[in-house]
Amino acid sequence: MKHRSAVLLPAKSLSADNVETISLKGVDPISELVIEYKGTNNGSTPTEHPGKLVSKVEVVDGSEVIVSLSGMQIIPLSFYHYKLPPVNGINYINGNMCWVTLRLPFGRWLWDPALALDPARFKNLQLIVTSDLDAGGSAPNAGSLEVVAHCFDEKKITPLGYLRSRQHYTYSLVSSGVETIHLPVDKTIKMLLIQSVSRTKQPWEQYNKLKLSEDNDKKVPYENQTSDLIKFLQAHVPPYVEKLRAAGTTSAVAHYVTPCYEEGMWLSDILATPNYFGLTMGYGGKISIDCNSASEVDGMVHGWCPNGAVAIEFGDPWDYDDWYDLGGVKDLKLEVTAGSSVLSSSTCQIIAEQLCRY
Repeated sequence: MKHRSAVLLPAKSLSADNVETISLKGVDPISELVIEYKGTNNGSTPTEHPGKLVSKVEVVDGSEVIVSLSGMQIIPLSFYHYKLPPVNGINYINGNMCWVTLRLPFGRWLWDPALALDPARFKNLQLIVTSDLDAGGSAPNAGSLEVVAHCFDEKKITPLGYLRSRQHYTYSLVSSGVETIHLPVDKTIKMLLIQSVSRTKQPWEQYNKLKLSEDNDKKVPYENQTSDLIKFLQAHVPPYVEKLRAAGTTSAVAHYVTPCYEEGMWLSDILATPNYFGLTMGYGGKISIDCNSASEVDGMVHGWCPNGAVAIEFGDPWDYDDWYDLGGVKDLKLEVTAGSSVLSSSTCQIIAEQLCRY
């Protein structure tokens, strides 16, 4: 057996917020970690996107931080990385389970022999998962957490490094404000994510313009409006598609979905009852559903910019020699200009996926 899926934490029932620490010592080289969290809905009124059930995922070795992201950040990271949506259950019906399957890649693809997280290279490698019982879905009152590591088994590899994914910067948005972020230049960057989860606002209304510059504008790799960059940079990325299940009522109720740009939905009645529906696009991953007759419905959601994130990928994603090598660059800045009317109390996050060599 060349590979295996090692269960690091069998499904653990939870009845409250939880912090789970799992030792990775002695584990074979890891191509990918998968965190699955399920919440049992206690009602049919959506609280928030199920991604908010996992508030933080960390991989640490003492004071060294290898991964530090929320569930809402891991979803777009894995989508842009693999060019596929994860298998999530966006379900808001009472008594049903909603769930998120969070994939953390350490290689360019699953079973990449050149890039993998090797616990033997660290002293005390740990995975820490922080969950919030009722933060997403429809106010869940029971949860379940399971963790799996996709490991190399009999196939012996000598990886040259691994991919590190962390939130580099977060700040409060101010309408028309300009924020200058100094990005790390110590390691090659594979991808940057700019993200603002803002209900009722599209990403370009939150961070309206992006400028990436080296050494006081000696070189400017990117400078454009976000609305244009979405179209230019994501032409090779498929739309984000997911299924939604909800309890429709005869009044409009807001439901939370993953796509946040040009999102749309088709609905059908799953109780085989003749029905028709109205949809109100709230933007920013918020769609209100109104039914002629109360019933349970299935929806197919599609769009772009999952959880309000835009990705800037550097070079061929399969060729690490083609990524953004910052050797010789002394200062790398990302200048973010906010929209003219950002959502009140909203924030923006910058996430970096970097190549770390052993």
